[in-house]
Amino acid sequence: MTLFSQDVYNFSIELSIYCEAGGVAVAQVKRVMITMPDSLLEEVDGLAKQENRNRSEFIREVMRCYIDDRRRRELRETLREGYCKMSQLNRELAEEGVTACEQAFALYEEVLARSNGA
Repeated sequence: MTLFSQDVYNFSIELSIYCEAGGVAVAQVKRVMITMPDSLLEEVDGLAKQENRNRSEFIREVMRCYIDDRRRRELRETLREGYCKMSQLNRELAEEGVTACEQAFALYEEVLARSNGA
């Protein structure tokens, strides 16, 4: 058995890694080797062509989008967990607020009634 089957295309792409160097953004490029099935490569090449990009540009953009999407999903999950943990406390605080509001309104009505009767 060979390491790569016939339907896997082996190629390298360039990844741009941006860093700050003296206040100026400098692109450092690393060459990496990846493998993918021929069918996926054909789809990548077709989409890259539609967008007037080369393969490396297209794959870099797809990778950036995936990383951004993953960060958003992780943040959403963290927020959801926080909301669940805080829900009971939030409910208790809201109920205390309603009770305090009702008490203040009752006192207001009492003071108003006394001033109208005086």
